[in-house]
Amino acid sequence: MRAVVVCVLLSVATAARATPSGEAIVVSSTDPDFSAAVADALRGAGMSVVAVTDAPAPSVTDLAGDSRRLADREHASATIVLLAGDQGTTLLTYDRDADRVLVRALPYRTPLGDVRATEVARMARAMLRALRVTPEIDAPPPRVAEAALIRSRAVTVAAAPPPVVAPAPDHLALELLGGVRIGSDGGALEHGALGIIVRPDRPGLELAAIASSAAAIAMTSFAGALSDRELALTGRVPLHLAPSFVLAGQAGFGIHRIAITGTTPVPASATRYDPAVRAGMAANYELRPGVALGVEVTADGLLRRQDFTVGGRPLTNMPILQIGVGLALVAVLL
Repeated sequence: MRAVVVCVLLSVATAARATPSGEAIVVSSTDPDFSAAVADALRGAGMSVVAVTDAPAPSVTDLAGDSRRLADREHASATIVLLAGDQGTTLLTYDRDADRVLVRALPYRTPLGDVRATEVARMARAMLRALRVTPEIDAPPPRVAEAALIRSRAVTVAAAPPPVVAPAPDHLALELLGGVRIGSDGGALEHGALGIIVRPDRPGLELAAIASSAAAIAMTSFAGALSDRELALTGRVPLHLAPSFVLAGQAGFGIHRIAITGTTPVPASATRYDPAVRAGMAANYELRPGVALGVEVTADGLLRRQDFTVGGRPLTNMPILQIGVGLALVAVLL
């Protein structure tokens, strides 16, 4: 009798040692490579895989419930389902304790092959981990893909689209301009400007240094040159009329430094500063991200009229209105 009892105890102990100690995960897929890859991915965590090929596809109206019933049928703690469709596959992961499900649409068709099967198995392992570390009190688990078609097949599951992340706004841009200015000395002079734009893609400011080539003055009693330099601060408002086309308006104030030098026949010079009201319009086309080329037109209204005389005889005068036209290159710095 004692020998019989000993034999029974030895048999029970042997059976207990032969039974896997880890938890069971049921994998429902018609792709044997995927089931094998999931078994390899979960083996290190002490999990064993129960592969099934005859399970019905989860219903779109009760994903968690159908996955729970499949797990209970196979006495498993979680369910991993790979559904094949016309456009790709859909990966579904369910945890019995959390009673929640994650869905991910994949652009792969079955059979996956060894490499893709390994990749998708790692995705399933990560999704299962995410279900288990997310607290119960959290909102429903995030969807990890855009709206997915689950077919088996042909069952459809709509997943929420990922959030749209707005691009970081630009902070500073450099503007280089070259053209002509009409009004300095009453003629047309070569005209250039260097500007710094604050917030180029939103309402902002522009600080610009403007210079025109010197105008020659030749008279019987005087020979010299007239130069006009300006520092301007304007508000700038861009209008994005198309993805690559921007129309920007600006308005503000400037200060003109007007200098005249020459001989009468002795050397003579004079420098004066004139405030001005400034307005402009620019049309820019983006050549590539951060770089745009455009046409700019500006108008300066001097608040004081400057007349230069020698011995009571007029040499030249500065017109009240000055118009600048040129090509502008705008490059984003930050």
